[in-house]
Amino acid sequence: MEDVMQARHSVQVRDVQAGPDIRGAGGMSLVEVLVATAVLAVCLLAVTRAVSVGNRLLYVSSQHMEAFMRCRERIEQMRATDYCAITSNNFPEETVRLGHLGGVDRTPLYATRSSVIETCTDPAGKRVTVTVSWNFMGRTETESASGVIYRR
Repeated sequence: MEDVMQARHSVQVRDVQAGPDIRGAGGMSLVEVLVATAVLAVCLLAVTRAVSVGNRLLYVSSQHMEAFMRCRERIEQMRATDYCAITSNNFPEETVRLGHLGGVDRTPLYATRSSVIETCTDPAGKRVTVTVSWNFMGRTETESASGVIYRR
């Protein structure tokens, strides 16, 4: 009978043991999921903002590059002209179109190109400065190039 009591006692001890610990179970709680979602949303918002700002800066940089090319174009036109004909009357202020530079808004971008022609201390040369200015997002942007053109 003692053997039966011992067997019953060991069975009872086995029955009393608790199941697996809930805290040790795999998975995430609802709070952890919400925190992870919030962190992911903030990171996604930051990346979206960075891409947007980067695109706008790239667009403005493209405008400046195109405007500088328009300045160089005018200087090359002056170099191809007879030296005596390089005067402000022959190269007046004009409106030029900056080429399509990408971006969502495909409206043409117009700029004003002006030239300043000065006689250098060396009478065989003329200092020329060409400026292109335009408005973008409420700001006036300007690009210029200058050089000296000598008599041939």
